[in-house]
Amino acid sequence: MNLAIQDAVELAHGLIECFGPGNDHRRLSAYSRTRLPHIWRTHAFSSWHLHLILTSLQDGQEPPAAMPGGFAHGLRQGWISALQNDPLFARWFAHAYAGVDAD
Repeated sequence: MNLAIQDAVELAHGLIECFGPGNDHRRLSAYSRTRLPHIWRTHAFSSWHLHLILTSLQDGQEPPAAMPGGFAHGLRQGWISALQNDPLFARWFAHAYAGVDAD
């Protein structure tokens, strides 16, 4: 939803500048170039997050590698620890999860 709202805001600004008194088409012409990097970054985060959560599930069962002491389990625990103990990473994660543009 946040991504769609940001897209709509950018489109609105482009339309206002295009059809307003300045008749400036540059922002509207750059709409896709402006928004696609944000869209791809958000989708990349979503893909990474889903992979992290679901990578060890097979038919609803944890394979041996994901059991406590296994690689997948350790990997998830590492990310959880980073979220709990690294304020900068936690802030990045929260913004990425919410789809908030960083720039």
